[in-house]
Amino acid sequence: MAVSPPVPGIFDPPNKKILLCALGVSAVRNLFWTRVKKGGPNTKMPKEDDKVKWYLRPVSVVLSLFFVLGPFGLPLLYKSPKFSRKSKTILTIAVIVYTSYLIFVSLEIARELYKRMQELKEISG
Repeated sequence: MAVSPPVPGIFDPPNKKILLCALGVSAVRNLFWTRVKKGGPNTKMPKEDDKVKWYLRPVSVVLSLFFVLGPFGLPLLYKSPKFSRKSKTILTIAVIVYTSYLIFVSLEIARELYKRMQELKEISG
């Protein structure tokens, strides 16, 4: 089976200089478009908070840690670029202590409710 040679002018143009010149013009146009038209070095930089998504901002992360997600919010804390390593460690310890306290209080409430239910059962029965 014989392989046919490539079509001249498509894969191997006879005048490579014209092709390279066209590519160069295209590259210069793209460079101009990205630097001048879309905002080059003289444009204002966006605020630091604009770059961070709303759920990774410090207020959102702290509120979600203590009021919404508890320890399930720790991945948000560690993905947030706004917290230092020290603050991440302190907040992690605080969330663990806070969650442990909530579990302890919940168990105490459940025990007290169980005792009262037993008292009511003895009185009525």
